[in-house]
Amino acid sequence: MASERINKYYNYVLIATVFLAVFIWSTVSRNISADVGRNNAKIYFLDVGQGDSALILLPDNQEILIDTGKPGALLSELNAKMPAFDKKIEAVFLSHPDNDHIGSFLQLAASYKIDKLYFNDENATTKTAQGVLETAKNKGIELAEVKKGDNFYFGRLEVHALWPPENLDWLSSNDSSEVLKITYDQSDVLFVGDLEIKGQEALFRENEDLSADLLKVSHHGSAGAWDENFTKAVGAKNAVISVGANSYGHPTKTVLEGLAKFGINIYRTDEEGTIEFDATDNGWKKR
Repeated sequence: MASERINKYYNYVLIATVFLAVFIWSTVSRNISADVGRNNAKIYFLDVGQGDSALILLPDNQEILIDTGKPGALLSELNAKMPAFDKKIEAVFLSHPDNDHIGSFLQLAASYKIDKLYFNDENATTKTAQGVLETAKNKGIELAEVKKGDNFYFGRLEVHALWPPENLDWLSSNDSSEVLKITYDQSDVLFVGDLEIKGQEALFRENEDLSADLLKVSHHGSAGAWDENFTKAVGAKNAVISVGANSYGHPTKTVLEGLAKFGINIYRTDEEGTIEFDATDNGWKKR
């Protein structure tokens, strides 16, 4: 009987050791893939299907998320890129209230501590948008609006808000999207939400410095969001289209041919999955 107890004890120890080894291996593996101890900034354009979400990782272990994709689309992709023991996101920017940009916010807030939410709620009339505001309030997340001319700083990262203006009455939900020019040392990326032609024309007329070496293409490559003058003013070398299976024909031939006309490298999440860029002395470089 004593020998049976000893054998059972050793079996328990062996099983526990195996589980511990698997846990340590998976944690180390995940932290390696998440680039713990990173020396420079990087951006992941997350594969969230027909929607938008991008994760910016900074060297000082700060994380910034821009949009969350539709409900249920975010967490598996996000978890794969976040360090295993890092359950805090310093800032979340929600470009506008469409479901494919804010739909996973509730799941995000249930899994991660969020310090600050940047979200314009004037036209947040949908149930999902109201749920975002209610969740932020219940979780004690600081809420801030984003308007043209605002600047936000996260270590060496600068976020310049180029849009929307104070008065949103004349703008659709898409054309009231936050347009963010994000600068890290010598690298600039422009996030435009779902800004359509009317909004792009208005922003272009404002004579803002739109230049960026990396562009998040507006509205998943919709023809209604293609303005040649706007794109030319950005002057990007690389462009990412966040898109998934859809019935809208995104990305459209108009957009793909227009980007190619300017010699812009095109990357699509529906073809490549999550897309990664690193900040370098010569702008954002695709890994």
